[in-house]
Formats: sequence, C-alpha cells, structure tokens
Amino acid sequence: MAPLMQAIRTRNISSNSAEKSALYEGVVDTEWTYEGFPHGGFVLALMVDAALQYQFDTARKDLLHLSAHFLSTVKTGPCQIRLSQLRSGQSFHNTRAEFLQDGKVKITTLLLFGSFSSKESATDHLTLTPASPLARSIPIYLHPSQARAAKKIPQARFAPRMEWSFDPGPYQRNRRAYLSPPESTNDTDKPKAANGRIGGGGLEWSAWWDWKDDDVVLNAATLSFFSDTFQRIPDLVAWAKESGDNVAWSYTTLVLNIEFKAPVPTGPHVSGHSVGLYADGIFMRDGLHDGRVEIWTSPGRIGEASRTPGWREHQVCLAVASQVTLATPLGGKDRTLKKPKTKL
Repeated sequence: MAPLMQAIRTRNISSNSAEKSALYEGVVDTEWTYEGFPHGGFVLALMVDAALQYQFDTARKDLLHLSAHFLSTVKTGPCQIRLSQLRSGQSFHNTRAEFLQDGKVKITTLLLFGSFSSKESATDHLTLTPASPLARSIPIYLHPSQARAAKKIPQARFAPRMEWSFDPGPYQRNRRAYLSPPESTNDTDKPKAANGRIGGGGLEWSAWWDWKDDDVVLNAATLSFFSDTFQRIPDLVAWAKESGDNVAWSYTTLVLNIEFKAPVPTGPHVSGHSVGLYADGIFMRDGLHDGRVEIWTSPGRIGEASRTPGWREHQVCLAVASQVTLATPLGGKDRTLKKPKTKL
C-alpha cells in the first residue's frame, strides 16, 4: 500500500532503439481499488506514467489525447506496460501502450503527444481564452469555501487519502427535470426542452476533490485517475427519482478517452492538490451508458479556500474524459439510498 505518487510510478526494464519500443514494470496496488477491483483511472495513471517517461527525451512530451480499450479484467499485483512508437511527425507523435499481466494484454491504448503552447492571446483566433464571452467557465456552482467534506466512500480503499464535496446544484436540477418533464405536444417539429436546453434529457453531477497527501502533483498521470471518478447514470437516475432503490451497481469500463486541454497552471488562484469535477451522462440502454467528466483546477481546499472576486475566471479545464460503461447489479451488497447533501 502506497500513496498515489509512489503507487503509479513505473520503472523501465528494457528498451529497443531499433524497434523504438520499451518495457516498463509497475504494481497495481491493493490500496487503489474500488469494491475490490483495481480503479480504472489508477490503472490508466500507471500507463500514462510509463508513457510520459518514454516520451521525456523527445520534442513532443505533452500528452494531448489517449483512447483506451479495456480488453479483460485487471487484477492487483505486478504488471508491465509495453510502449512502441507508431509515428513521429513534426508536430505530433503517435504511441501505443499495452498493459500486460500474466503475459496477456489487458488494456490497449493509443496516445497522442504534442506540445502545449506557452502563450495565450485574447486576439488569437484559434484559442478561446477565459476572456472570451464564448469560452466555457467552470460549471461548479459552489466555491470550495462554501463546501463541506462528504462522508468517506466505504467501497474505496484509497478513501483516507482524499476528501470530496458534492455540489447539490446538479442533484436539484436532475430532480426538477424528473418531476417537471416537458409538456407533451402534438407539434412534432417543436423541440423537446428540459434542464434548460433544447434536446432535453441527461443527468449532471459535480464535486470538489482534495488530495490529503501533500506530495501529489497534478500532471497527465494523476489527472488520468479522475477520468474514472464520477457518479454514473444509473445512480443519478435513482437520486433523481428518489425511488429508494437498493440496487448496488457494478461498473465495467469498456472504452475510455481523455483529451488533455491545457497545461497545469501555477499561481495564487489555483490549488496544486485539488480539482473540480463536472460530469454528465445522456444515453443508457440495457445498462450500457455514456459518461463524460470535465476536470478543472480548483481555487483551494474544501472548507478552507478564500473566495476572491472573479475566482471563476482563473480556473482552467485541464482535461475532458468520456467513456462507454456497462452497469450490472452487484450481488451480495445492499445499499440504502440516501440523498447526498452538501452543507452550506
């Protein structure tokens, strides 16, 4: 059992310059499990750590995108990550990473490396900066200073290393959408509108997250952890209905994509140990559903941060992840449905 930065660290054990490949080894730590299974975001963090080392001496070392296909179940214990270069272009490098256990490929991932620009200009027509009225701002309503830490997650063995606080706004909007559906109309050309948007449908969730370990560094590897850290559609449907459904769900991630949007900023307006998470999901059929999570900087720790005017303008979206997930009932577990609350 190890803290995050130590647990995700991989080590190069061989390289082949002729084939432009390398092999790294690591350990799927038993602490970084959820409901007894390795956390998907943690496993990706292991792969990204190896990939960042593999790319370190190149001109394109910023991870811009990855797409991971989970082929079979990962277990705790030793693992290997095999890296190979597919293409080395002037602007982008394409790399393949394979996660192996017992000699079998469990996850295959394609990664795109490039370089983040070090300059932002409000007059640059190819960049939407925070100053632009068209730019997205952080979609979490509460400032961390107004939030209170939620109860620990009993299913997560890593719970002692983190705190999080749910934003009640999305739950309230989900509930209102369920109780007040759009009025039916005979005009088939009239668009459905719910939750204040044309098209309607979908559920939201958001939260602040703090790491307790002071050595945690926000980078592409640690941000990958959050790509699999949010509430899914089946749980959000139950909260919206307040149905009292005691079904506990097991979630199997099939495909996961992450687009890294910006380098991690530093300065007095952002925390190096905290992030904001905003997730939504729209479609679900027979348990197969989508999920999307935005990973933002945070102005400070839960219940401690100082609220300053214009704090939203300083927050940056670091990454956006999307996934295809299968939900199945988790046998042998009973869970009493209680509506999450954030004390203000």
